Amino acid sequence: MNCKSFRSKAFGILAVLASFTAHAGSLDKTSPDFLKYESYIKEVAPGLSLVDVVTMPKTKSVILVTDRGSVINMSRKGDIVYSGDLLKWVNDGYKNLTQQALVDRIRAQPNSAGIFYPAKGKTTATVDIFFDVDCTFCRAEHDDIDMLNTYGISVRYHAYPGAGPESPSAAIMAKMWCEPDAKKRIDYYIKTNEVLSGYHNEAACKKVISDQYFMGRTIDIKATPAITFPNGRVVFSYLTPKQVLQYAVAK
Repeated sequence: MNCKSFRSKAFGILAVLASFTAHAGSLDKTSPDFLKYESYIKEVAPGLSLVDVVTMPKTKSVILVTDRGSVINMSRKGDIVYSGDLLKWVNDGYKNLTQQALVDRIRAQPNSAGIFYPAKGKTTATVDIFFDVDCTFCRAEHDDIDMLNTYGISVRYHAYPGAGPESPSAAIMAKMWCEPDAKKRIDYYIKTNEVLSGYHNEAACKKVISDQYFMGRTIDIKATPAITFPNGRVVFSYLTPKQVLQYAVAK
């Protein structure tokens, strides 16, 4: 591949990774309702900016997502603000509606918005993993990626440097995450603790790493790998491929 075509392809990847797609439960940022909540957040959380409003169809509330990854629960009218998650009794236990809505927001992103490892054959489920290349248990999960794909599990990695978007790990990830050969670079770094040369998008990729980090903050990540499942469950731990499959198909 010549330099021109390489850079063109890299730019396309960077543009996709940098975009965050609002899913069906998000408000259009130009809508009157979004602008209304934008004015509310200035009263509730001065200094923070509103980046998304996640509607919860089964309730009369919304989740306001800020530029720092924090979330604020509010009634649709804006007259009630509450802390903590909204729970609903379902069958024999409480279901966390707030967490489900935030996980759905992450899962609504296109496969191209993360580092995507497709299932082999029929896809049983897709899981999103918030990943730190310097995390021991993330590396253990990465060692299982081929088996996960064999089990019919598609995997999307999102960058989550545990020490934050300004950390040494974040700087390292910016040298691989937005490159056309990102998978090769991740593999090489995990095996050698060295960064492959020839990266082209480091400066712009720092924002991608930061955006994905703060997306992870919305689900209150406590450790990595942080694995999200279709039913809204989030596990902050290494899981074996069989455990991932078990959680991925659970209702």
